[in-house]
Amino acid sequence: MQSAQTRQRKRERKRLEREEKRRTSRPLIERLPRHPRPDELKAILLFVRLLEKEVEELEAETDEALFKSGKMKCSGPRFSGI
Repeated sequence: MQSAQTRQRKRERKRLEREEKRRTSRPLIERLPRHPRPDELKAILLFVRLLEKEVEELEAETDEALFKSGKMKCSGPRFSGI
């Protein structure tokens, strides 16, 4: 049988795990500092550029796969470069 102290530690550990999960599941924008220093702002902007580039590449790959499969017709501004 577990002692009261063991149960207390287990409850506290679970509470901390839930709290950590809640904290890390917040949207990224909410985790950014409200008034970033210049070096923080530079890092944030670099991250945003990298993320934007990855999203654009993923969209292009998806569009290309859909086009090749015949499920998408070649039209619209996203296909102007093809």
